[in-house]
Amino acid sequence: MEAIESESFKFTNPVISKKKWTGYTLLISGVSVGNVGQLAVDLFLANLGDNVQKISAIYDEAVLPVVGKDQFNQGTCTSLELFKGNKIILLQQRSPFAKGRIPSFRRKLVKWIKDCEFSDVFMLSSVSSHVRKDKDIAGSTIRYLTNSQCVKETAADKSWLEYCVTKNSDKEDDYHLPGAGIVKSLYEECKRNSVTFTAFLIFCNPGNNIVEATQLVMHANSYLQLFKMADDDQLKMPLSWKVPLKCETGYIF
Repeated sequence: MEAIESESFKFTNPVISKKKWTGYTLLISGVSVGNVGQLAVDLFLANLGDNVQKISAIYDEAVLPVVGKDQFNQGTCTSLELFKGNKIILLQQRSPFAKGRIPSFRRKLVKWIKDCEFSDVFMLSSVSSHVRKDKDIAGSTIRYLTNSQCVKETAADKSWLEYCVTKNSDKEDDYHLPGAGIVKSLYEECKRNSVTFTAFLIFCNPGNNIVEATQLVMHANSYLQLFKMADDDQLKMPLSWKVPLKCETGYIF
């Protein structure tokens, strides 16, 4: 636990840094184009309601500091926060990385994940829509990237589409993920460390991406089953989203 107890990657609740989370899934927000991953995790938190609670904040020099009003309990929120639900831990990142600090953060994050013995790791993120091929234009804009056999089997049953945009190289898995933040490097780091990892990605552009965040949450929840949808297909809007919006998908906030 040397990296955890150094001056970076510090937990405000020290007990959490050493706790085993065997049987729990870790859900991480990706800092990406349109902030979709962060919006999606806030949507999950809002709809989990009283079934989730904040258990710690994390300080790391790789993530720019931020302090603001907590939308859930009227306290304060910071750059990195951990929330606990029923067999789920959510890691919300609210600010971008400091230049050049991503590799060290990624290594410490994966080490913590391994030490905690999470059963699965999921990341919600987005990727710039300009990389879509002709075959990607029609149909769902959501893709998955995984090293989990279970997710692959479920994806096959549900006819989900795998992310397949690669660079012009000899490597089949040299993925091209502009705007997706650390998805590619974290996926590779998890593979090297035998950590099960899945990213759910949605093609999008900068701007108001509440619709895309909603679609991503509905897709991820169909696998994770973190909450049940109401009969009227409504999702609860986080308090920080003040303007009601009726989405093209029919979901109302």
